[in-house]
Amino acid sequence: PHGEPNWNDHPESLFSLLAPTHHLIVSESTTQLCGLDGCGVRPVPPPVPFQVTPPTSEDVEVVAAPGPPEVDTGPRWRRLADTAWEVWTNRVRPGQAEPTESYDDFEEEISIVQPDPESDAEPEPRPDPDGGLTDDQIALERFFATQVFGQPDRLRLFVDALRPTDEPFLGFLHLILPHQPWSLREDGTSYDVAADRVDFAEDRGDPWPVKVTRQRHLLQAEYTDRLLGIIINRLKEIDEYDDTLIVVVSDHGVAFGANEPSRSLSETNLEQIAYAPLLIKAPGQTRSEIDDSNINSTDVTPTIADMLDIELSWETDGSPAGSDEITERDGSKYIYSFTDAFDYTFLGIVDFDDDDAYGELVAGRFPAITTNDDRLAGLYRDVPAGDLIGQSPEAVFGAVVGDASVVALEQLLDPDSDAPLLGEIAGQVGDPPGGSTVVVAVNDRIVGVSYLYRRSGEDNSFVVLLPNGALSPDRNTIRLGLRHTDGTIVELAVRS
Repeated sequence: PHGEPNWNDHPESLFSLLAPTHHLIVSESTTQLCGLDGCGVRPVPPPVPFQVTPPTSEDVEVVAAPGPPEVDTGPRWRRLADTAWEVWTNRVRPGQAEPTESYDDFEEEISIVQPDPESDAEPEPRPDPDGGLTDDQIALERFFATQVFGQPDRLRLFVDALRPTDEPFLGFLHLILPHQPWSLREDGTSYDVAADRVDFAEDRGDPWPVKVTRQRHLLQAEYTDRLLGIIINRLKEIDEYDDTLIVVVSDHGVAFGANEPSRSLSETNLEQIAYAPLLIKAPGQTRSEIDDSNINSTDVTPTIADMLDIELSWETDGSPAGSDEITERDGSKYIYSFTDAFDYTFLGIVDFDDDDAYGELVAGRFPAITTNDDRLAGLYRDVPAGDLIGQSPEAVFGAVVGDASVVALEQLLDPDSDAPLLGEIAGQVGDPPGGSTVVVAVNDRIVGVSYLYRRSGEDNSFVVLLPNGALSPDRNTIRLGLRHTDGTIVELAVRS
């Protein structure tokens, strides 16, 4: 609520709390709250365990940890060098005309290595995570850290830094996932969409495109789950999982409603924005449980400190999970209200009842699906002609009557090998009968259906989210059908 998201303005944090006792493996993105030794662009692996070499010798050799893995700094970086700083400033610190030294020009240094007062030996300095990088390369890595396409590389660096060690460590990874733009499938494959579909705000005037966008969000959330699984597998690999406290938390939700803001509060979207996941695995925990207590984001750090039996040295707004203070809240909850991105003007604090809002959040949010349903089953269920998905258009399309334009048709038919495949097929139908729906077939298989709606001032628009693998990277055929309200399906001539 106050200050910049950096350690100068917020010196007391989870990092300063654990730095005296834990090695810091930190990968921040839009914040720089860790200003301690060993914190930088890349996470630093902990010291490796002491090893006896050879097995029969009594001498102990300390094996130095490998340096951070190489990151490509080739042409892709150079193309963005001239704009990275401007984009960084606009993306992370919007509305400020002049940069300050808060992010990059840190002058104060804090040491997290305390020498033994009885020893004359100098402590070994922690590796410099920015060692060998120029200022331009550091700036570009910070820029890429805020971009969705850069998250897989950031996860790879973080997982590589999780290595066997005798020293307690704090691993901190802030991934910009499943944050928009929603352009990653459930397996991490990236895809493109039409220009007016990149920004959610540009196409949310009708329930159908909002529903399609929400499905894109769910696919990216599934990919985020996969990345979390990679981290858990890594902790098991290095035999640290059982002893590790794992916390997964998000900062806010997102609202999916026609003509509704996605981030700023309205009378109808509070419950979608105010709630965010909090998952905790305690050291030694083997069984799951659900805690429906009234937890706020301010409770996360006090809960971590309590579970690690570490006393907080500063006053906090939150309390540990399971404490009397949280029980006494009953259903009283609050959220800080801001204008939508990227203005972030503070509007005040909104109080609400947890019991009522949470009930609205979960009611009907996820329709039941079966193990045989594919990932887009919930999207196309109950849409007229949705039951035709998977069939050949030859079996259901009638004569060609009317036409339709398709956005980026050439890119669909003959994809560019250097660009991601399109993930949607969008366009406009010429003068269709009322109540009609569009049926889309790719490579002789019906892959989706769409209601008609108004987009960018044009009536009779449609958009279909493609399943993974629907498009070939070489050549494709696209056929469109139009289902009338009486069930008749005619084919549409496709044009660009």
